[in-house]
Amino acid sequence: MAGYIGSKVAVVSSGAERKKVFTATSGQTSFTGLSYTVNNVHVFQNGVRLVDGTDYTATNGNSITLTVGAATDDQVVVVSYNTFQTSDTVSASTGGTFAGDVNFTGAFTSQGIDDNASSTAMTLDGSGNVGIGTNSPSHLLDVEGSGDASIRIGSTGSGDADAFIHIDGRDTGESAVYFETDGVGGAFISMTGGAGGDLNIATEPSSGRNIDLQPHNTLTMRVVTPASGTNTTEIIEFFADSTSAGKISAIDGDLVIGEDAVGIKFENTGTDRIIPVNVDTLATRSAAIDLGGSAERFKDLYLSGGAYLGGTGSANKLDDYEEGTFTPVFAGVSAATYDSAATQGRYVKIGRMVWVTAVISTTALTKTGGAVKLSLPFSVSNNQANYTPPSVFIEDGFNPAGGAGNVQGLSLIGDTSISLYTIASSTGINYTNVTYNDLQASATNRIRYSVCFEV
Repeated sequence: MAGYIGSKVAVVSSGAERKKVFTATSGQTSFTGLSYTVNNVHVFQNGVRLVDGTDYTATNGNSITLTVGAATDDQVVVVSYNTFQTSDTVSASTGGTFAGDVNFTGAFTSQGIDDNASSTAMTLDGSGNVGIGTNSPSHLLDVEGSGDASIRIGSTGSGDADAFIHIDGRDTGESAVYFETDGVGGAFISMTGGAGGDLNIATEPSSGRNIDLQPHNTLTMRVVTPASGTNTTEIIEFFADSTSAGKISAIDGDLVIGEDAVGIKFENTGTDRIIPVNVDTLATRSAAIDLGGSAERFKDLYLSGGAYLGGTGSANKLDDYEEGTFTPVFAGVSAATYDSAATQGRYVKIGRMVWVTAVISTTALTKTGGAVKLSLPFSVSNNQANYTPPSVFIEDGFNPAGGAGNVQGLSLIGDTSISLYTIASSTGINYTNVTYNDLQASATNRIRYSVCFEV
């Protein structure tokens, strides 16, 4: 038998002791009529303390059983102790209320946090989800409120203390703020594609919602939800004092910009061009929109092609305008000395029509028998209507037969010159070429002329 010998049974401090003495019969093993708490009982046989689990078993709270039967008149003493509780404590099994603060130096594990009100204020569940205003959080942080629900993040630091929400997706995942109304998804702000990705502000296609920019509660810009299944899309609408001030739209893949009925369409479907349209209806507006005004003019217009004026046919196309100077000469003269200060020529070319004014002045030349020709800056069109009689004035040096006053000119088709002729004074019909022999070889020869012809 295990145990120890003592003069009396020891009393456990702070416990309430119960003792019951039995006088055993021969071979008796069971002793009943007890009331004890399991593990809070000592058994003595003839003054010797027995070992629980080895010398006896005590598992049901009302009896003990000896492992070896007792002898006649053996004294068996059972001593039991009530459970006890230290004053001013909270029971681990039944719980209670702490009136003061509770501090933990180690880990704290809990199935929930109660603010001691009529409902649970915050819950931390076994999955690590935190619920504020809900007992069953479905996300890492789940906040609900019966009225307005908000989260405030502030900083009490000085200087440049920041307050921000940091949302960090991994790799090429998405970092997003998602918005719902009545439990239905509607819009989100997200960044996709990793560090070099895109920032998206979008609504779900099923939501039918626009995205409005409203500084100071004043609508300034709206990104419009596209109409599904159409080739016409309003993209952005701009506002001034919350009144529509213009739109950017698209039709058949082409961009449209403007306000109300005044807009332009950038078309690259087949023909690259800009055309006038109604921004609201996207209909073409032919011959309805002015470019500038009498007091609101544009500066310069650079065209590499032509301009159709007053109509759209080939006869209405103005494809050239040019102003310039040229150096007029006596065509066909082998040697001549020109007075550079006095010899000048100017022209204006509009479309195919050319206006020329010029003066040729020489101080010396080599006479030849050829016809006198005055140079032009462009070749005359090969058309009989272009045998144009220019205006010619002999200023000095000419001495043709019949006198200088009878000299006339004729622009030559297919050539870049005017030929000079004298008209017979008697009939006014016969004409003769003026030749270089009619000019002065060592004195001033000066002639002024003007002409209009077609190239």
